[in-house]
Amino acid sequence: GSLIERDGESYYNTSLLFDRHGELIGKYRKSHLLSYHSQEKSVLSVGEDRPTFPTPLARLGIAICYDLRFPEVFSAMAAAGAEVFVVPAAWPITRWEAWTALCHARAVENEAYVLACDGTGGSLLGRSMVVDPSGVTIASLGGEEGVLRTRIDLERLRGFREEFTAWREH
Repeated sequence: GSLIERDGESYYNTSLLFDRHGELIGKYRKSHLLSYHSQEKSVLSVGEDRPTFPTPLARLGIAICYDLRFPEVFSAMAAAGAEVFVVPAAWPITRWEAWTALCHARAVENEAYVLACDGTGGSLLGRSMVVDPSGVTIASLGGEEGVLRTRIDLERLRGFREEFTAWREH
């Protein structure tokens, strides 16, 4: 998920990353603010950095919600070594086709896993999913609240990236 972070006079939509012991290891501030039926641009500031985070499992990149529509966010993180993208979001039910297509596109174009989590209830979509680097959904939830668990094969990913280098060519 994400939260509103105050830094001086500025406010950001920020996602925090914690290790398994509850220690903060990094944060990402949303870099693309929604203007369509939203007040984000009038209230929030744009995050400038696209950090990646080394973890014992993989190097992670984070993108928040509307960032999913901008491939350059993901290509920058992939170029910095991200193997897994975590995407917390609040996409509406009316955009489920775009949500699905963009999650798959970001996985394929960057040869990375996408762990996409959308809110549920009201007008929110749900449909959290894990997409592998070939664009296959390997785990998903419907529109209901739940816990999604699956295994990802980083050795397969790393081998594939060595053989097929398209992710480095953009």
